[in-house]
Amino acid sequence: MDILISGNEKVIETLHALQRKKVSAYFFKPSQFNYYQPTKNNWLVYNTLYNTLARLTNSEYEKLLGKKFCGKDLTKKFFSEGLLVEKDLNELKLYERWAKMQRKIDKPYLSFNITTTLKCNARCYYCYEKGVRHHDLSQLQTDLLIKFIKSHLREKDMLAITAFGGEPLLNIKAFDDLTESLSSSGINFSSYIITNGSLITKKLVTEKFKRWNVHDVQITLDGTAETYEKRKAYVNQRAGIFNRILKKISIVANAGITVHIRLNIDRENMTEIFDLIELLEKNFGDVPEISWYPAFLTEVGNDLTEQEKISFIKNLFSNLKNPTKINAAYRMHSMPKSIPCMRNDPKSITVDVFGNIYTCEHLVGNKNKSVGSLDNFDSKLNSSRIEYNLRSECKRCVFLPKCMGGCAVNLETDDEPCMIEKYIIQGYLAFLAEQ
Repeated sequence: MDILISGNEKVIETLHALQRKKVSAYFFKPSQFNYYQPTKNNWLVYNTLYNTLARLTNSEYEKLLGKKFCGKDLTKKFFSEGLLVEKDLNELKLYERWAKMQRKIDKPYLSFNITTTLKCNARCYYCYEKGVRHHDLSQLQTDLLIKFIKSHLREKDMLAITAFGGEPLLNIKAFDDLTESLSSSGINFSSYIITNGSLITKKLVTEKFKRWNVHDVQITLDGTAETYEKRKAYVNQRAGIFNRILKKISIVANAGITVHIRLNIDRENMTEIFDLIELLEKNFGDVPEISWYPAFLTEVGNDLTEQEKISFIKNLFSNLKNPTKINAAYRMHSMPKSIPCMRNDPKSITVDVFGNIYTCEHLVGNKNKSVGSLDNFDSKLNSSRIEYNLRSECKRCVFLPKCMGGCAVNLETDDEPCMIEKYIIQGYLAFLAEQ
């Protein structure tokens, strides 16, 4: 057995300890969280709970499955990496218990996702904010937000701020006022900006971004020049905006700020994404601050099937000159998830331009989906977010530890709830199988 990634010892030891009984020496079964990928001559086995990745011979694979006698030494190795577990163990129940314990740990951070504006200078056809009234975060709401943050932030907490919209850079004043107040109060914070990048300038980066403590920026690309400009459909669009966006990405990276390029993908542009990546590698292949990742669009009428997504990811890794740019290791996560996303994190709060508070950024502008407001918020209601029920199909899914139930908002709208990790892992292992 060749261990490519050793399992997370902390998780394995903790879950073993939760069993509260002596481990039997001879009665084991394969973990329900083992994902098996055949190769030309052997097998890859990845455990989504313990984060073990191993390459097995055909004989070792059959021994793991109990089809052949497995000796003491190999059994012990399988068990230590989490590929084998006790035969009578309810692994799902144990994982759910561990996740519940993790959710109750008091974590020293507070995350605010702030809608500085619902206005946008682009008209992306897939935008989930269609129909939402365009409005800026006013001075009154900014003042209430500052007061709210200061009243909820504890001395030991690190404050993380995400600015999004609309296009957040259409309302710079709100972010200026917020960060200036935080800085003058001696509050440590970092900022993350989700932007289309069109309004970024060198002056903005060197002056504003520095004062805003911007560590990361996300910019979306949908294809090469013609496709990008068509899909973004910028208001009063000038020719050549795609190439200007690439220059703006360089400006941000040259300032030492990490840039995550989100590649929005559907059936219409999936082939062209490979041309885009070739262009990105040519321009940014040796820039450590810049990476890119795939994001499959859903509910747009031309969604990819599950198998198409897996094949796309596999081909993506096959065509990359530097596969680390996709950062598959990050997507595989050493620690299993205890919550799916900010929706179930009581330390994560989303605020829209009207001062309404939400559990998820996808709900902003829809007051009926809010859980309170900046001047009327029940913290007990917020704390209850850690308790939720998994769907039966999620409990049976081998990828549960990587998503913990997926996107609740998508589920409510009959959209696909599964997270990108599900496809990254399968596509990456299919890629490794051919190496």
